[in-house]
Amino acid sequence: MKYILLFFALFISGAALSQNQQTIEMNSGTDDVHLLLHETSTGDYSRIEFYTTPTIAESTFGLSGRWQIAARSTGLSTDAGKAMNFWYGSGSSGAGANKLSLASNGYMTLGEATWDGSTSTGVIQSPSTNNASDIVLAANDRVYIDLAQDGVNLGAGLYVRDASHNDVFRVFSVGGNAWLKGTLTQGSDRNRKENITRINGASILDKVAGLDISQWNYIDEDVPHIGPMAQDFYAAFGLGDTDKGIAAIDSDGIALAAIQALLQRIEALEARLKIREK
Repeated sequence: MKYILLFFALFISGAALSQNQQTIEMNSGTDDVHLLLHETSTGDYSRIEFYTTPTIAESTFGLSGRWQIAARSTGLSTDAGKAMNFWYGSGSSGAGANKLSLASNGYMTLGEATWDGSTSTGVIQSPSTNNASDIVLAANDRVYIDLAQDGVNLGAGLYVRDASHNDVFRVFSVGGNAWLKGTLTQGSDRNRKENITRINGASILDKVAGLDISQWNYIDEDVPHIGPMAQDFYAAFGLGDTDKGIAAIDSDGIALAAIQALLQRIEALEARLKIREK
């Protein structure tokens, strides 16, 4: 393998050189580079290696290794090899593996993950190995966002944890269920609303009375639930932007309106009974 290493140094105030240091100084333009690694073999990578001389103990117990940065700038955007790879190998020679890879289309893989060929940009992908492929974002040791492989046997998904690593929010990839430690507050500020109109509570009560309420469970999940079908709810009330789900704020509003209308009917009946008793 052949490398061409070109150094361009235009000294402005003089180069700072010592026994253990090399400095390249230049007044670079937009397209100028301080260091160029040019791989002349088609399809191969330009490489640079970082190696620290180990102690005898580190060599004996396999505690040494080397880092390489390898990059290839040719190929289609869907070519996983058109990337910059941060590679680590044990010892002074031999095999190793990528620890971080940045593809030309913005796709990033962590650990020894293999790019799936997706053309999406801004994607971070971890290895598919069990229990070892979480992606964790930590903020000031107080909030942790964990994209988990198994989620401590709770199912793959997204987990938000506090400083003590206790779950405060979970969204499971299997079944699509979500869990929250605390309360969920939906926006209902009067100042954020428009087209405010009064409703006919009696009509809503009649529609609730005619709504089919049943017990069921989601497919591939044996947890029982009670409620209407989203299609029936949407057909009756026309609320929300889909007939595939029911927003809690809409079901709550329907329930409150029906309760008010039912109370009015009860009060009217009680008033009639009092008149008859007289």
